[in-house]
Amino acid sequence: MIDLGWLLFLIALFAYFWRARKMTVQTKRWFKTQGRITYCELVPYEESVWPKIEYVYQVDDQEFTSQIFFID
Repeated sequence: MIDLGWLLFLIALFAYFWRARKMTVQTKRWFKTQGRITYCELVPYEESVWPKIEYVYQVDDQEFTSQIFFID
């Protein structure tokens, strides 16, 4: 019974990482564009420091603003 539980856990873990990999691979097809940083600040987080960045970029003559630093 324990072996079956571990097997199901490992299958669920594999499925999670497979979906995450699939999403990351899809980013290769995104359009590349240049942007400019409009705001940058170093913010303490736990025992380290992380950048808080705001940037502006343009796609198809439309300007976008974002603060996202990593792919979710």
